[in-house]
Order: sequence, then C-alpha cells, then structure tokens
Amino acid sequence: MPSSKRPRLALVSQSPPSAAVYAIAQAKRANARKTKNAPVPQKTSTAIPARTTAPKTIRRTMASPYARTGHTAPVDPTDHNRRAFDDAHRTSEHVLATPGLAPRIRERLAGIGGSRVLHLLCGTGRETLELVELGALVTGVDDDADAIEAARRRGPDVPWVHADVEALPPELLLGRWDLVYLGSGSLRRLRNPRAWAAGVSAALRGGGVLLLHDEHPAAVCLDAFARWRGDYFAAVGVGELVTSVVEAGLQLRGVEEWPARDPHVPGQLVLAAEQVEA
Repeated sequence: MPSSKRPRLALVSQSPPSAAVYAIAQAKRANARKTKNAPVPQKTSTAIPARTTAPKTIRRTMASPYARTGHTAPVDPTDHNRRAFDDAHRTSEHVLATPGLAPRIRERLAGIGGSRVLHLLCGTGRETLELVELGALVTGVDDDADAIEAARRRGPDVPWVHADVEALPPELLLGRWDLVYLGSGSLRRLRNPRAWAAGVSAALRGGGVLLLHDEHPAAVCLDAFARWRGDYFAAVGVGELVTSVVEAGLQLRGVEEWPARDPHVPGQLVLAAEQVEA
C-alpha cells in the first residue's frame, strides 16, 4: 500500500553540482569583485546662475544686525520708557542729588560770608555744603525725609529741616534771612508756586534776596537728541514763576536764560528778586 506520509523537502541539494553550475558561480563572483573595485564615477555639476537678490536668511541678517547677536535693537527715547527708567532708579539720593553750584553762581555768591542763608529744596545737601564753604550760615530744608537723612550724614554740623517748602514752619518765617536760595532740580518739584513765593517773602528780611538757579523749564521738555518730548505747561514755567514772585511783594531784579550746549536752546534759568525795605 502506498504510504500516507508526505516526503520531506530537501533544503540543500543532495546531489553534487555539475561543472556548468560551478562555472556560472565563478563568473558571478568575478563580476562582483570587478564591480566592488571599480572607481566611483564623479557626478558632474551644472553651474547655477548668480542670484539677483540675497537669500532670505541673508536679507534677514542684513536688515537686522541684532538678530544673530541676541541684543535688542536701540529705540528712540519716549515719555513712557523715560518714566520707566526713572521709576526703576528712583531713590532720594539718586534723584535729588545735585551737580553743585555752577561757577557763575559761585562767583555771584562770593561775598555771602557771615550771611544767613535758607536753602530750600536742598536735596541731599551738596550745594548747601558749598554755601557753607563760602562762609554762609546755612539751613537746609527739604520735604523728602530720605534726602534730609542723606544730607545729615553728609553735613552733620549743618541744621537740616524736614518741612514742606510751600508751607514752611513758623520759626523760618520771621523775616531774618539774608538770602533764600533754590538750586538744581528745584523748579520741577514746585507744585504751588504762589504758596512757595509767599513763604519766601515772609522769610526774607528787608533787602534780603531770593536767588533761583535751575534747569530751564523748556530744556526739561527736550530729550537727549534735542527733540521736543515734554509738556511745558505740566510744570511751573517762567511766566508763572515770575508772576508768583511779583504777587508775593518781591521786587524782581533780573531774569536770565543761559544757553544750553545748543546755543539756540535755553539751558538754565536764573531769577533774582529782593524784599522791599520796610
């Protein structure tokens, strides 16, 4: 009877290969060696015509030299970023510090030795101590407590008063001061010039002098590039200042406007007034 089992399939030939098979195999191996050792043909390139415009990445770099450096491109100063900078650095010793007496003011005050001087809005006291060096008997007044503390550290032998210069304490309103002085940074801190001028009039003796020297109100409205940025009428202007002084009963002796670095722009303001003799 025939067997029911299927024959097993051979995975490897059981009979020896013929000579023809050997010849074919040898030819294939030889051809493979030739192909392996053959030099690789070089690709030919076709010249690319020059671009008439720069690539996008190059144009972007050319347009913004700060893009690859990580730096921020400079911007023009504005009221907003100037206020932000001031707020970030607003400390009494920084904001209320003054550059000192201008040489021309120092020359005019050369003869104040022995005079009683009331320095209003004295800040941290730099100009006050320069008045002391000229031989004056000076009292400094400021409404900023931190500035007064800084002034006391700077000049422990000078009397310093923490008070509102637009509402001076009675002991300073006895009409005994030879000079009331206001220096750098004072104008922009005045809120009520009429009340301030009335206090100055009450403080000065007959023949006493008010001397104010500060940055011109117009100069405050200009930025570092001499472009108009501010509001002139947002602070005390020259007209309001002069009117307040005259209404307080003081006799105006002179108003000077000194030029800034640009001779066409007013840089500093000087006002002098005298208390009428009784």
